[in-house]
Amino acid sequence: MDEFIKSLYAECGRNVSGCSHVLCIQDTTELNYDNIRGRIDAHDEDFGYGTNKNSSNSLFVHPSLALDASNGLPLGFSSLRIWGRGNRSRRGTHERKSTLIQEKESYRWLESAQNTSEHIPNHVRKTMVGDRENDVYEVMCGTLHCGCDFLIRSSSNRTTTLEKKKLSEIMEHAPVSCTYELPLIGHMGRKNRTAVMELRFTEVTLLAPSSALSEVPKELRVWCIHTKEKPESVPEGEEPIEWRLLTSHEVTTSVQALQCIGWYRLRWTIESLFRVVKSKGFSLNAAQIESGAAMKKLIGMAFVAAFRVMALKTAHEEQLEDIPAHIVFTEAQIAVLKGILPGLEPKSPRSTKGRNPHREGSLPWASWIIAMLAGGWSGRITDKNRPGYIKFMQGWERLETITWAVREMNRDVYKD
Repeated sequence: MDEFIKSLYAECGRNVSGCSHVLCIQDTTELNYDNIRGRIDAHDEDFGYGTNKNSSNSLFVHPSLALDASNGLPLGFSSLRIWGRGNRSRRGTHERKSTLIQEKESYRWLESAQNTSEHIPNHVRKTMVGDRENDVYEVMCGTLHCGCDFLIRSSSNRTTTLEKKKLSEIMEHAPVSCTYELPLIGHMGRKNRTAVMELRFTEVTLLAPSSALSEVPKELRVWCIHTKEKPESVPEGEEPIEWRLLTSHEVTTSVQALQCIGWYRLRWTIESLFRVVKSKGFSLNAAQIESGAAMKKLIGMAFVAAFRVMALKTAHEEQLEDIPAHIVFTEAQIAVLKGILPGLEPKSPRSTKGRNPHREGSLPWASWIIAMLAGGWSGRITDKNRPGYIKFMQGWERLETITWAVREMNRDVYKD
């Protein structure tokens, strides 16, 4: 497993070397295997209890998915942790408060930044992006200390140095910098709409909380961005969209604030990653492996495959012609893609429709072939029925089969 993770970090380091800035989106997901409870050894410490009090066979995954900040293209994992809680007893609230962060599961947020700093080249700016669970004072300080920036959604109404005022009070009195429109896709009962947002931002200095047990600075200077939907665009019965973000990036203009909001919106990429590896794609929730150690390896491989599928979809939709196919494919796979392309295009040289429109060797060029291998798509970029994650996964599976067949046919099968 260590060798596998090491190779992931090396791949990510190579892929991001040409970037000036990467967003490292991190979050945690749980995989529960109580459905095979009777087949799992009760003493297998690679599994453990989950978020449900009755669960005893769960594993947790905390990836940091590196995206090119300029176009959102997934480039690999700068950190990946897979663990189970074993037979460790649950900690009570009082016990958690008196435990050092290095001994808590929340340390994963800082560990992710440390791994990112170690394996991504120094010339690349690195921004750790997280949700409200990432709002830990010690983690923010540690992230800066190891050479990364942070952009997180605030969950704690922290105390500032300005007359000991709370963060919410300061942002409430900050002037409105501008209003802007935010298209929203319906989800979980929310309707499709265009939200009208008010934007505020200011520099603040946070005071270290009394609960911080580690040696951390007494004060931390950050920029706070507050964006909230105006009442007139909120449908009846729904709550307004509201984000309060904390970042180490300097925010002195509306353009910089809106850029940070755009970066934070890319955080949803990791939610797509979790959907792809779970029920929507690789069906990890339905895996039947009884050994926790083996299950962890399967999970790791599924996450790698899911990242590559997501890279194909992003490159296809954004038409990223400058991205080479070799960040995802091997030389052998690229050779196979070149060989099968003529069979996917119209035979008549006069026909211009249904041909691969992308520069040969680019990632969109490879994505087009993969989508065509899956079937059910016309090959036209203007087609409204665009290939999704499942199509790219199916096409990739067929490429793997063809590549294997070509390799076997080139072997001397009669040789002892």
